[in-house]
Amino acid sequence: MSELTVWGEEIESNPLHHWKGFEHHVCDVLKPKYPNAQEQKSIGPKVNGRKHVVDVYIPETRTLVSVKLQNVGGTAEEKCPYEMFTLQRACKKYGYSHAYIVLGGNGWTIKKDLYKINKLYSHVTLVEYEDDKNLSLI
Repeated sequence: MSELTVWGEEIESNPLHHWKGFEHHVCDVLKPKYPNAQEQKSIGPKVNGRKHVVDVYIPETRTLVSVKLQNVGGTAEEKCPYEMFTLQRACKKYGYSHAYIVLGGNGWTIKKDLYKINKLYSHVTLVEYEDDKNLSLI
């Protein structure tokens, strides 16, 4: 439920405040272009046999979208290389067309390294939310 001003107007919340809200926001941004976009979609097993759930799945284009928010020091940036690996594997093994990882927040410290690592994964593209808030690359 949204917060309202004293005049009853909706207060726009910051989508970069919390990771779950950011995931939902990314799906909302994509919905005008891809009306069938689905949140939290299971796409098959990971290499360890556990269920692989992506943050957003776009059935129209068989595209996978993972969302990572890094506002302060933490593990989101450390999880990105593994996420690239699992998304690349899903594209090749299960026939998904492409995958994107949307990076949000201002706490990224190894972004240059992530782009170097990303060159190993032809089916995965990094997208920086602050540079493309309309997610036009997806």
